[in-house]
Amino acid sequence: MGKPAWKRYQEDVAEFYRSLGLDAQVEEVIEGVRGKHEIDVAVRGRRAGMDFLWVVECKAWKSNVPKEKVMALASIVDDVGADRGLLLSEKGFQAGAISAAHRSQVKLTSLAELRVDANDEVTAAALAAMKRQVHGLLVKLDDVVQTDTTRHSHGASTRYFTPKNWNHDTYMRTFVTLTTIRDSILRVELGVWPAPYAFNDVGDRYLVARTADEFAMEAGGRIATIDELLRNAVVVPRESR
Repeated sequence: MGKPAWKRYQEDVAEFYRSLGLDAQVEEVIEGVRGKHEIDVAVRGRRAGMDFLWVVECKAWKSNVPKEKVMALASIVDDVGADRGLLLSEKGFQAGAISAAHRSQVKLTSLAELRVDANDEVTAAALAAMKRQVHGLLVKLDDVVQTDTTRHSHGASTRYFTPKNWNHDTYMRTFVTLTTIRDSILRVELGVWPAPYAFNDVGDRYLVARTADEFAMEAGGRIATIDELLRNAVVVPRESR
């Protein structure tokens, strides 16, 4: 007796992602904040220094998928901290499902469409992971820069203490690079070119990318450098100020 259609569909989807050089596990159990979830296909990979996780739900149905399935997948994506969710159906989706997907991290598609847009899918994963990492690095940057605020009769004054092993312009260059990449991710997602990712060494013009792959590579390299910079930052102790 052959495998049921839903099982073959899961395995076909997993095999597609493996053909792209990604890790794809069928019916993997992933523990989230609120509990454990059995994922039809869990996809992991690395692009331009960015690790990512996709949660893929496969519906080998003969009817259109309703919005409840979109909402359920969106909840799982949030709970396990995945970069995105994909809900696959060759039959299609109800109007309510399409509307719900627009308000979530879930993409509605089919295996046939994925095979056409394979490279775009992997690039989208890199951008989603990059967005998350940039946010985290901006938080870390704020943590390593210490402040002392003195209040007086005319208002208040604030002194900033950057890490001892940084140059005088390290903080500003790091902040500008991270915010430039953060803002350009949306440009890349919308296909608006060129997309700046940093200033040049002189600081008088932007360095720009003209393709998604170029942006992922250049921005990813700078993110990795900034991550190492922040991990090695020597914060000024309060008592030595």
